[in-house]
Amino acid sequence: MFRSNFSCETALHEFISYQNIALNNKLTSIALFIDFRKAFDLVDQEILLFKSKCYSFNESAINLLSNYFLNRKQIVKCNDVLSDPFLISLGVPQGSVLGPLLFLIFINDLQLMIDNVKVKFFADDRTIYFTGANFNECKILLDFEIRRVDWCNFNKMDIN
Repeated sequence: MFRSNFSCETALHEFISYQNIALNNKLTSIALFIDFRKAFDLVDQEILLFKSKCYSFNESAINLLSNYFLNRKQIVKCNDVLSDPFLISLGVPQGSVLGPLLFLIFINDLQLMIDNVKVKFFADDRTIYFTGANFNECKILLDFEIRRVDWCNFNKMDIN
């Protein structure tokens, strides 16, 4: 599990409960499912360091992160054959202790941009859903939320 109390099952249960309430109240409901392509691999380290400064990380912590990313190399093993080391200039390490935390720091401001809707987070996926009296009301909210794609462009993240 990526984070406790944020399991896929919990997100699904809350989503279904929300939809049932909407149906019982004869409301229209729309959901937007967002899956970031290679989310951990595409985290821009310079943007992450900038966001860390914005979140008031002290200089020592920022220097630690900067050094963590400096000249990071990776080796691939396939059929007991190791590749030559190669430099990694993007991403946070998957399977590491820091990787998920750094990813959450990176995407934290996306959550701050979303208003008037329910948002469920699971690992690198987002589900945004909302209800309205009719389809047109929901469409206005949906059009507004789709503008969040600008966040993805600014942060160099791709959506599947």
